[in-house]
Amino acid sequence: MISEVDNFMFNFDYWYVDQNIPNNFSMKFKKITQPVKSFREEAIHTAQYIRSVTDKPIYVAVGGGIDSELVCLSFIEAGIEFTAFTVKFTDNLNAFDIRFAEAFCKKNKIKQVIVELNPVEFFQNGIQRYIVKDINQVEFIDTINCSA
Repeated sequence: MISEVDNFMFNFDYWYVDQNIPNNFSMKFKKITQPVKSFREEAIHTAQYIRSVTDKPIYVAVGGGIDSELVCLSFIEAGIEFTAFTVKFTDNLNAFDIRFAEAFCKKNKIKQVIVELNPVEFFQNGIQRYIVKDINQVEFIDTINCSA
């Protein structure tokens, strides 16, 4: 749902609510106050901003599509070190996409972490099991306020 709220131009709330997960996800967008640059310049600027607000390692979700490739190329062009994070489904359910993700990372010399996930189990048992497991194993999670 998108609505005008307070001094923000738009507020986006996630419409699906799982009874086991607190509903605390929302995004707020302010009105544009700076000149709009080209898509490429904005992407590089955003990569630089992300690096400026955290000293933790940066991970970019890479699934084999053009959108994640553009994000990676923005970090590369900005000279910012990052690691590609790819989810590989069991039983090769997304092997077609993973092939492109691995080839892209190899071609661009990007370090890639691949995590295997069983999507059937994931949807049957919910996300909570994966969150607890991964948060205990991963210390790079950082909340970034992208309102600047």
